[in-house]
Amino acid sequence: MKIYFDQDGVLAEFRYVPLFVLYIWGYFLFLRPHRNILKAMKSLSEMPDTDVYVLTSVLEDHPTAKKEKLRWLKVYAPFVSQDHIIFVPCGMNKADYVNCGESDILVDDYGVNTRNWPGAYVKVSRDEKDMQKERAKHAHCINPQMNPVMIVKTILSSSKH
Repeated sequence: MKIYFDQDGVLAEFRYVPLFVLYIWGYFLFLRPHRNILKAMKSLSEMPDTDVYVLTSVLEDHPTAKKEKLRWLKVYAPFVSQDHIIFVPCGMNKADYVNCGESDILVDDYGVNTRNWPGAYVKVSRDEKDMQKERAKHAHCINPQMNPVMIVKTILSSSKH
């Protein structure tokens, strides 16, 4: 099974800011990590028959976004190998950039990405209050404040196999 994690809003806190702020050097490099999701991701990466990937959108015209995201991952997710980091041009369908099977899982905070995903998915909410609203639309939800063990259980229970 493959599990794909989005970076901004899932592994790292994403702040809603004016577009120009995203282009300021260091914006992606200094995003605060969601440590419980990162711990869950590490646990999943250590399970047999489970491959963990980062599937993240990137602003193609940003001079340093890709480098900043890679550097951030080296600090907070060093257990993810370079060949398991996939960059998707911002605005494109993530499913078009991977060979996804029905048993593969996407963990993402952006609803458009989860709606277009052919496999199972887990929706990431900002907090418990937001998660309660999301559960009406998405059977499998997590938030960064959850216990890493519960995050792992929720992700694994979402699989369609």
